[in-house]
Amino acid sequence: MTAKQLTRIGLFHIEEAILEILFQARSTYMRAADIPHELGISQSYDKTSWIVAPILYKLEEDGRVESRRSESGRRTGWKLTTREYNRRADVSD
Repeated sequence: MTAKQLTRIGLFHIEEAILEILFQARSTYMRAADIPHELGISQSYDKTSWIVAPILYKLEEDGRVESRRSESGRRTGWKLTTREYNRRADVSD
């Protein structure tokens, strides 16, 4: 398997893990900084979302997640879109 293939597989799994965390949160917005902790990939010294933030932006562009924004326009939380939530709920039944 090539490096590109491995990368695509890895990104797919990270996306799915993020979507699963947001599915478990139901309709509650989660901070991007909390998602790595839920995934078990956070470091004690680094509570940032440097791994998940770009993936959340991609998933938002794909219409699978939505962000809550502050008055300044800063993203303050993430959740699944209704469509993505319903799709996942149908699969897990």
